Amino acid sequence: MKKSTLTLLFFLLTTASLWSQNYDTSTTDLNLSKNKVAIDGYDLITYLTQEEPSEGSKEWQSNFNGARYYFINEANKLKFDANPNKFLPEFGGWCAYAVGAHSKKVGIDPESFTVEEGKLYLFYNGVFNDTREKWLNNHEALKSKAYSNWKKIIQ
Repeated sequence: MKKSTLTLLFFLLTTASLWSQNYDTSTTDLNLSKNKVAIDGYDLITYLTQEEPSEGSKEWQSNFNGARYYFINEANKLKFDANPNKFLPEFGGWCAYAVGAHSKKVGIDPESFTVEEGKLYLFYNGVFNDTREKWLNNHEALKSKAYSNWKKIIQ
């Protein structure tokens, strides 16, 4: 009984460390516009609080790790400022599917996303290639591979 409990605890701890990210990456690892704006200016907080994300405004912006984030109001800006890592997208804001399936940084459509266990995953969505659907069809395997690939990409 004790051995199986310890084995389970070890598994959970190693899995959690695999899925945690270090956001002290350089801006070259982040998906930013030429003006260093993240996620095409969409408000990160709205991904978690609304059914559809909303574009933020330059009026309410924050800088974090060399990137600019826009918000729809001061309340969302203050939420982000209090704990930025809680709201940042996984894989630097690059397409989660491309990181998992191909170990590549690919741009995203900010309206193609999923939130899993409080984490934001963004996807490329072209005319004939909806990577969000591909992710959802095999997200557990792709997620594990994406976290492993991301560590190699940002080295």
